[in-house]
Formats: sequence, structure tokens, C-alpha cells
Amino acid sequence: MANPPPRKCIFCGGVGNRSGEHLVANWVRHVIPRTTDYHEHRSIRLASNMSPTDLVKETVKFKQGNLGNQTYSRVCKRCNSGWMKRIQDDVIPTLTPLIKGEWHDMNVIDANRIALWTAVTATVIAMSQDTCGVTTQDRQYFFKNQGVPPKWTVWIGRISGVPEISYCNRVLAVRSQFQSPQIQTEPNTLVTTIEIGQVLLHCVSAPYEDLLPNPFSYGWNMGLLPIHPWGGDILPWQALPILSYFSREHRNVRDFLYAAMVLGHDISVL
Repeated sequence: MANPPPRKCIFCGGVGNRSGEHLVANWVRHVIPRTTDYHEHRSIRLASNMSPTDLVKETVKFKQGNLGNQTYSRVCKRCNSGWMKRIQDDVIPTLTPLIKGEWHDMNVIDANRIALWTAVTATVIAMSQDTCGVTTQDRQYFFKNQGVPPKWTVWIGRISGVPEISYCNRVLAVRSQFQSPQIQTEPNTLVTTIEIGQVLLHCVSAPYEDLLPNPFSYGWNMGLLPIHPWGGDILPWQALPILSYFSREHRNVRDFLYAAMVLGHDISVL
């Protein structure tokens, strides 16, 4: 099963003292003050005869609590104060200016730090939901290697109009064509978008290569820069469009790939 027993840490599997790991790192409050006491919860519904470019039906609800204050208890103190804290400390000097809209040249070290932070954050967000979405194997990979697992892709983009912090988490359970229908498949495919201030972070993980879009053509079409895998300065920062929060272009980043996966469209052409 994707969700470990309640007393076990989702990363190391230990049964030690658990901590309240913030879904989006607590240090972000120093960059984006927490002023609202509610957040939006959006859900979409897809039909089998739709194409990814069709408008999806969306339901919007307002729930109590600031997203920046939300925590998840299934991370042990050893992980939270050890390797996970090192990831946070490493990324703060790089990510803070981007959140403020101060864009600078990106090198492979910066890209790796942001990509790893994004993947770990997306994992904590996903595992805090009932649907989970990150496999045991990938979660153990984070713990053992402190790196982004295989078959993960991460992009970065520019955005305006974000209400402090926002994220969108989409999960699928994809079975191999060789797998028996009688065998239950744990949720193993993730499409997550995180918006903080003026930076947008988008990541995808999947168990099979044919579920992953080409990081460069997909990034170009969506107005995003691929940072994992790193391919150098593929697109200058100045050429990245600034997406407006919840514009059609922004909704495409959140929903287009997920819709294509659900509806069984060819991902390779994206």
C-alpha cells in the first residue's frame, strides 16, 4: 500500500517521535507573510469523451486555515531535523529571490537544489492526502540518497497574482499492461504544481517512461523551464512568460497533462 502505517515515517519507515512537517516549508513565512485565515479547495471532473484542451468542470470551496500553517505528522523528527532540514537550508538562498520575483542566472547546482526541494515538498503534500500518490520506493529513495528519484521531472516558471501560497496535487494509479487486473495498484503517478509568491514549481512522477512528456518541448509549450533533468540554459529567464494566476495558461499547467493521462492520450507529443 502507498500509505504506511500511521506510526511509521513516510520516508525512513521508523517508528520514532513524529514531528509536524509543514506541507510548504515554514521558512516561507519570512518571505510571504501569512495574512489569510482561509484557503481555496478546487476539484475537477473529467469525462471520457473529453480532450485535454476542453474546459474541465471545476468546483471551488473555501476552507478554514492558511495553507502555510498546515502540517503533516507522519514525518519523524530524525528525518525532519536531519536530511530534510539540510535540503531546506540549501535552497533558501536560491529560492527566496525567485519567490520575490528577482530572477537570476540558473546553474546546475541551483537547479538541483530547487528540484529536490520541489520533489520532497510535492511528496509531503501528496502523502497528506487520502490518495497518497508517491510510491514507497520513491520515498525510500529520498531518504537513502537525498536526491530526486528516477522518472521524476521538475520545471520552474514565473507567475503573478498568487494569493500567498497555492498548490494543486493530482494523483493516478497506473497499472502495467502486463499486470493482472486482480492485483491492486497503489497510486504511483503524480502531477503537482506549487505557487509561492512569483515562482511556480511543477513536477511529474510516473512509473513508466511513456507517461512522462519531453521535458523541453513540454516546458516550451507551457512557458516553463525544465530544471530536472537539467539541460543547461535551454530558455533564458527573460523569455519565460509571466503567467497570471488562474488564467487559462496557468490552468493548462495544472490540468493539461493530468487530463491527458486520465483520458489516455499520447503524452509523447506534448
